Order: sequence, then C-alpha cells, then structure tokens
Amino acid sequence: PEQVEVFGSVVQDTLTAASDLDLRIVETEKDETELLRAIANSVTSDDPCAVKECRFSATVPILILHYHHPSHRVTVDLSVGGSVRSLDHRLACTLEEADSRGRDLVLLVKHLSAVHGFNDAYHKFLKPVCWTVLAIVFLQQLGLAVVPALGKRKTTPGQSPLLVLFRDFTRWCSGILITDPMTSVNVSHG
Repeated sequence: PEQVEVFGSVVQDTLTAASDLDLRIVETEKDETELLRAIANSVTSDDPCAVKECRFSATVPILILHYHHPSHRVTVDLSVGGSVRSLDHRLACTLEEADSRGRDLVLLVKHLSAVHGFNDAYHKFLKPVCWTVLAIVFLQQLGLAVVPALGKRKTTPGQSPLLVLFRDFTRWCSGILITDPMTSVNVSHG
C-alpha cells in the first residue's frame, strides 16, 4: 500500500478556521492522475466523504474531497508525490521563529484569502504560500524584519497592533482602506 503523509498548514502550525487538510501519497510507482482517478471512482455515497473536484490537468494533479462529520466538515486536498521540504514548509519554519505580530499578520492574510476564495492557483489566484511571501515582503518593506523580532509599530491607543499591520498591508497591496472601527483582531478564532 502507498504511504500517505500530512503536509501544509496542519503540520506547519499555520492552520486557520478556513484551512483544508493537505495529504500527499508518497513513494508510488503508479501514474499520479490514474491513482487519483481510481480513488475518486472508488468513493461511494455510503462513504463519509464526497468528491468535490478533480484537478487532474493542474501542474500538480489534485483530488479535492469533502469529509462530512456530524460536528464539522473538512476539505481534503489529496495529491501524489512531491517534496515535504517545500517552500511552504521552509517559510512556516521561518515564521515559527518570528515575532508573533508578523506571524499573526500572515495567518490573518491566509485566512481571509481562503474565506474569500482568492487563494486558489487553479482558478488563477495566488496560492497560500504566495500570500505568505507577500505579507513577509510587506513587513520587510516597512523595515520590519520578520526574523528576528519585528520592531515597535505605532498604534492608536486601544487599537490592536495586528489591526494596524493588516490595515497597512491592505493599503500596500491594493489601496483598500479599512475604515471599520474594529479595535482588535484575533487570528486564533478566524
């Protein structure tokens, strides 16, 4: 039998409420697309999961499944092959050493891009790792090194430092002005 490993945000500790579960079948001699097609064809209506989408023409073929449980629903992205030590993994390791504000900004950007559906390279959007890189570049442009710790940012009394970073990030990316009078943002609760 093939070996399956978990990778992505679950392993990297960059999981948000909108994250999916990334699984990779490793060390197989079978054709990637044929293996994923066989798995998709084996899913029945009695299974706790359903095939959402087959992206066999993508650079990395992927089978997207929805796992249904009475208390929650999880999207599973299943691929074949690849390296565990991907750019995503290396960036996540770097973020583990970062000041929590930089890490929180990256998590917030990843979460919002997933919730709003613009983190899907297959549909011509940036991949989650690209959003991570973009947030890190933004922090570097501010002169705030992600590793070691970020320098002090000026905030309005009662305003979250993460909210200030996110507001500035959105301005930097696209000129969007956040005018909502929020005073805090918490990435651990999505």
